[in-house]
Amino acid sequence: MAVYTKEFLTGTGNGTGLKVTSTTAAGADTVHTVPASVKDEVWLYATNDDSASDVTLTVLFGGTDNPDDFTHISISPRRGVVTVIPGFVLGAGLVVKAYASSANKILVHGFVNRIT
Repeated sequence: MAVYTKEFLTGTGNGTGLKVTSTTAAGADTVHTVPASVKDEVWLYATNDDSASDVTLTVLFGGTDNPDDFTHISISPRRGVVTVIPGFVLGAGLVVKAYASSANKILVHGFVNRIT
């Protein structure tokens, strides 16, 4: 029988938000790495702290193939929390990364439900 535990994203380690500093896929910030021999159900939320402009957040979900692993979402300024990844499951060893169209404007929060 599967066991589910709620865990922090490995990119923050303590439950705080992760500021997206990168503006390219090549330098994308690591949000979460799935440990060996488990599956993680990933939940991501984001906010845009820019006072005037939409910012596009791109999440690389488990790989780096565009468009296969890319999720793009435009986030309005100071709109509040927006759901970005609604509980998609990733296998062992895969990585979630993110970059934005403007550095230091997007803050990513979330958690994983670890399935063992």
